[in-house]
Amino acid sequence: MRVRLPRIKSRLLKNSINHGTLKFERPYSLEGKKMTYSEATKIIGNQPRWALKNMIKALSLHSWLNTDEDNERLAAAKIVINGR
Repeated sequence: MRVRLPRIKSRLLKNSINHGTLKFERPYSLEGKKMTYSEATKIIGNQPRWALKNMIKALSLHSWLNTDEDNERLAAAKIVINGR
């Protein structure tokens, strides 16, 4: 009897387009900014899902107080949440 193991899809494979031997990552367009999934993870780091949701909520409350860096973190967090 064969035991089936669950298939685990890599986030990199899910968010990339494979063209032969080269692999290009799909750019996400969010609020007019184009950013890839790997760029977004470099900006926010390795955060758990609940922390990303809290970050999105906190940065969205009073958006007029956000700096450009805060807006970039908000866009990156949204991309990572949607990509998971």
